[in-house]
Amino acid sequence: MLVDEPEEDETEANVEEDHERLSPKTEQLLKSIDDTLEEGKSASKVVVDDEEKSLSGSEDDVDAEVDRWIKENFDPRERERERERESNKRKERGVQLTMMMKLMYLQKMFRLYHHHHQEVERNQLREKVT
Repeated sequence: MLVDEPEEDETEANVEEDHERLSPKTEQLLKSIDDTLEEGKSASKVVVDDEEKSLSGSEDDVDAEVDRWIKENFDPRERERERERESNKRKERGVQLTMMMKLMYLQKMFRLYHHHHQEVERNQLREKVT
């Protein structure tokens, strides 16, 4: 069974309709992605052109340039490290909160024990006096 593909004009019209329904944040995200892809294409072209121009340049220089560009524009390892840092911060806050709650519990228990101990001493003094 063959499926009719929409003509190019229809596709562009559909894209424009979808574009009108996007929120400003989504539009900004899409623009950022497009810009990053364009930068990637131009940086790749520059790296390839430089390599073609100077065959005497070492492959390590080109790799370093590509790695630098990737790190500046898109490095999933850095994003993963950032997620880990955030996760560690949340864990630290959780540990701190847990320790504070334990401390508050122990303080309350101490006050209760101290209050009870004072009551017992008062009762013993009353018994001695009577």
